[in-house]
Amino acid sequence: RVMASELVAALATCNTSNAWSTLDATAKKVSKKVGRPVAPKELDDAMVAAGDDALFRLGIWRTSFGAKFMSIVVVNPAFARAIASVEEGEKLHCTCGVHPRQAEAPAGAKAERDAKRYYGSHDYNAGRHASTASEHKGMCLLWRPPTTGHLHSWRRGYTA
Repeated sequence: RVMASELVAALATCNTSNAWSTLDATAKKVSKKVGRPVAPKELDDAMVAAGDDALFRLGIWRTSFGAKFMSIVVVNPAFARAIASVEEGEKLHCTCGVHPRQAEAPAGAKAERDAKRYYGSHDYNAGRHASTASEHKGMCLLWRPPTTGHLHSWRRGYTA
């Protein structure tokens, strides 16, 4: 029997190309790594048991839609390799060359013009949505997965 920690370790070697993936698709990847079928619920339980901090250090993000629905997962092995060199408690900083302030609030005339176009548009459903892509490269300590607000339609119930 494969231990929960072994499932999480196998998950950490999978790659979702820095994009959200459904739990059942991710469980299939983990199944190939461990050499036996892994149920999505079993993988989700293993991630919950590992805890968010451990998952973060492995480059794994999990978003839950509640107990009745499968989670979605992002696995970024490049982030895991980068954070492995950081001491516990050390402040994370940009390692990809993008200035951290730049990612929070772009400055200058172009930013002002872009904001006006974004917020001032009268087109149907124009603007108003936050950017889903991280300003940082996947191997940067400040990289974060895309937002999940637009993925509510990915909710899928567990099957027996």
